Order: sequence, then C-alpha cells, then structure tokens
Amino acid sequence: MGFGSDLKNSHEAVLKLQDWELRLLETVKKFMALRIKSDKEYASTLQNLCNQVDKESTIQMNYVSNVSKVSIRYHFHSA
Repeated sequence: MGFGSDLKNSHEAVLKLQDWELRLLETVKKFMALRIKSDKEYASTLQNLCNQVDKESTIQMNYVSNVSKVSIRYHFHSA
C-alpha cells in the first residue's frame, strides 16, 4: 500500500513542478517580449538621432563650404 500512495504523491509533485515551470516560462516570455520591444524603441530612437546629427552636420558642412568659396572669390577679386 505504501508504494501506491508514494506514487500518487510523486505524480502530484511532478505536476506541481511542471505547472511552476510553465508559469516561469510564461514570465520569461513576457520579459523577453518587453525587452525586445524596448530594444527596438531604443534602436529606432538612436537611428533617428544619428539621422538628425548627419543632416545637421551636412547642412553645417555645406555652409562652411559655401563660406570658404565666397572667401576665396573675395580674396582673388580684391587682390
């Protein structure tokens, strides 16, 4: 009789363990989904920031280039 009751208790313990593992995996899945979403938003924000800096540096480089051309023209025409 002891073996049957031990087997029943063991089976219940295994089921409880499996339920706990499933809840743990569901929690990990939720965490990973949030982490992926957060990483995507971070990457997107970083990309937008880099694009903005590139755009502003291009405008600034064009401005410096145009000022240099005007300075050179002015220098040669003044001489």
